[in-house]
Amino acid sequence: MLLNCCFAKVNKKMLWMEAAGHFKQTFSPDKAARKWVTLVDPFKRVKENQKTAGRGTIRFQFNKEMDEFFHHSEECS
Repeated sequence: MLLNCCFAKVNKKMLWMEAAGHFKQTFSPDKAARKWVTLVDPFKRVKENQKTAGRGTIRFQFNKEMDEFFHHSEECS
């Protein structure tokens, strides 16, 4: 599965085509890419918030899964 590979080795269009095929519903590659962005943006906000002292806690529903994904991605590089 391309999603578990290092991103540098994968053509993004091919990646999103494969990702779209893994959803229970049918998505275009563009929609799969947009869904990914809607996961990454709040995840990054939470990580930035955690670095700043004195800020209130921000919760993100998929924080554990995203941490695991990005940790795995770092191992590929």
